[in-house]
Amino acid sequence: MEIMGLYHILTLVITTCHMTSTCPDGCQCDEGQENQLMHVTCQGRDTIPLMKNVLSINMSANGITVMHGKSLEKSPALKMLDLSFNNINRIEIDAIAASVVPELVSLNLSHNHLTSVPQNMTPSLQYIRLSSNDIDIVRLSDLCHLKNAIHVYLDRNKLGEIIPTGQHDEDCDVGLEKLEILSFRDNLIEKIDRTMWKHVRGVRYLSFAYNGIKTLKEDTFKGLRGLRYLDLTGNRIKTIHPKTFKHLQDLKFLSLSRNYIEDIPDDLPMIEWFDISNNRITVVPEKKKSSLYPQEVFLFGQNPLNCVCEMLWLKELFDTREYQLKYIDVETEKFIPACSTPDHLHGDTWDVLANEAFGCNQPLSGTANEDEDDNLLWRLKDLSVRVAEIGDTYLKVEWDSVNIGVPSKEKHVVVFNIHKFGRKKQLTSVSVHPQIGRYVLKALSPASGYIICVTVVSEKLQEPRNVYSSDNCLEIVTRETTVTEVYWVWQMLMNPTFYLSVITLSVFVLYFNVW
Repeated sequence: MEIMGLYHILTLVITTCHMTSTCPDGCQCDEGQENQLMHVTCQGRDTIPLMKNVLSINMSANGITVMHGKSLEKSPALKMLDLSFNNINRIEIDAIAASVVPELVSLNLSHNHLTSVPQNMTPSLQYIRLSSNDIDIVRLSDLCHLKNAIHVYLDRNKLGEIIPTGQHDEDCDVGLEKLEILSFRDNLIEKIDRTMWKHVRGVRYLSFAYNGIKTLKEDTFKGLRGLRYLDLTGNRIKTIHPKTFKHLQDLKFLSLSRNYIEDIPDDLPMIEWFDISNNRITVVPEKKKSSLYPQEVFLFGQNPLNCVCEMLWLKELFDTREYQLKYIDVETEKFIPACSTPDHLHGDTWDVLANEAFGCNQPLSGTANEDEDDNLLWRLKDLSVRVAEIGDTYLKVEWDSVNIGVPSKEKHVVVFNIHKFGRKKQLTSVSVHPQIGRYVLKALSPASGYIICVTVVSEKLQEPRNVYSSDNCLEIVTRETTVTEVYWVWQMLMNPTFYLSVITLSVFVLYFNVW
């Protein structure tokens, strides 16, 4: 009897161990908190082990070459799959379909040998990494059914062509509405088909950096109204249509660095970061001022600049912006321009170069030499607004109380839009009646840069379409609070006489109010 009892106990222990030991050989399994699902990491395998109750699988840097259709059939709850740094060259059509992994959110297939985008991927995917493969063609019809996709990376492939969706791609009716990041960095793309944006209109970050693009047409980015970050670094761009960027009103970052550009693009929206360094620009005529100003940061270094009189206006504009180096992290060579010609100025940087070196015998019209106060003056259609005083925490502005040249039945207001340098989202808007003639912008930070734009709008509607004078913007740097002022305030607060005076005055006022 005792022997039989011991036999049953051993049988129960062996069975229990067999039931709980589900981690495959060569893998480490960590039990998660969500429904006892596991996080699995494997090394030294050439296939994906069949596993139940798995939340995430990390098989990076293994020896997998083919992903079979039944590789994940036992893992319907899988949310994260990392197969990067393998030798995968083929994925069977239903291997990552919705019928197999309906809850998969993140898929990393970077650093493999795929030659095409996997087909029939589950639409639950939000983050897809296909970088560093051998993909040469992308058909957007293979992606547009991914309605939950947020980030899609196709960097460092062999892409030479992106095929837009066709009229008969039924899965593309809705498109990639949630897509925020789409990156084709470091490929072989030479042209961008405007029709490809039909189903990715909401993309915010778009990169074609380090490709072979030569021309940007008027409608190259047409339809991308929500685009905020556009990286075109390291292409062969030489020709840019004057209206290529005009409609991208939400754009905040634009990089055209390391191209073959010889002139500043026209009709740029007001952006926070504009990089046109390391191109072939030699001279920028003053008529281009509206394209560079008021861009909050423009990087203009590493161009073969001809430092002649015609460039003095740009040197003066640079002088007003040199303070920005305190606020931004950027290579000095990209920010500070240097002369290439004439020979006697070759290599001289603008931060140490005197204005007289540009050889202007007469003041240039429209520059600070004509009117030293022009840098603190807004010239609107029927109204001139000037900066009367710059303090450490305030700014006084004045304008003439005149008839601003509009029908008497329609009232207008002067609108000041102000935001701190680099913080365009934190915009403050103030409306003032034109007849007041002055206003004080308060609660500013000492020794800080601000962008201030002035316009005149209809008091009734105050919408952009009612603006009859276009915005004028200036950069203002508030002065530092001096040590003397801080010391005086500190001494006042530390002096007991100050508090005695306040108490005496309070008692005095209270006495007479009661009396």
